[in-house]
Amino acid sequence: MRVRCERQNVGFEPLVLEYIGRYYGDICKFLESLCKLADIKEYLPPGQIWQELRIRLFIDLMGSIK
Repeated sequence: MRVRCERQNVGFEPLVLEYIGRYYGDICKFLESLCKLADIKEYLPPGQIWQELRIRLFIDLMGSIK
């Protein structure tokens, strides 16, 4: 994926999330900052996209446990 992004002059930074749905440190700050920008762009109340993203990630991560 990194090579594909580099070919298109796009940055790539893998994020690691725990399967129990916890987000820590820089990953949490990064995702929250993206969500804040998306809230503004989509004219949504602050924190709405972050809440939705956390729920979706939790469901996806829990679904990957076998």
